[in-house]
Amino acid sequence: PWTIKAHELLRPTHPTHINIDLSTSLHAYIPTLSDEPATQPRLPTLTLVSKYLPWRLHVPPQGNYVTVRDLMASLYTALRVPVTHEEMKQAKGGRSVQQAFARRIQGKGHEEARKGVRRVDFLLTNSVFVGITETEDPKVWKICL
Repeated sequence: PWTIKAHELLRPTHPTHINIDLSTSLHAYIPTLSDEPATQPRLPTLTLVSKYLPWRLHVPPQGNYVTVRDLMASLYTALRVPVTHEEMKQAKGGRSVQQAFARRIQGKGHEEARKGVRRVDFLLTNSVFVGITETEDPKVWKICL
């Protein structure tokens, strides 16, 4: 039986769940994010997965357990990693990823364009994070967009 629960801010069905566009900067949100445990009971680490991402995203804690803030900061940082040429070649829907990249950098100047495709572009048009849901493995959680 499933006994680990996500924090209410991370539950997509909860009225007060997080609603953050991952394609934009998290700086405005960071002060508002909770330092409460991301799960009950507290987990020392967790992994995030998504049907849009070919990577598993590992969330280490800043302290003894993963907090809501740790989860969001790790997710944001992981999605800013540049995509390698090899990863792009293996990507399903590479054209869609390129289109998402073009939308993300629109109006942001040459500096952002020079940085290239990032993992966040693999989310395509599904970049609004609304929480996490459990999987069969209590340490692995699905990203809800």
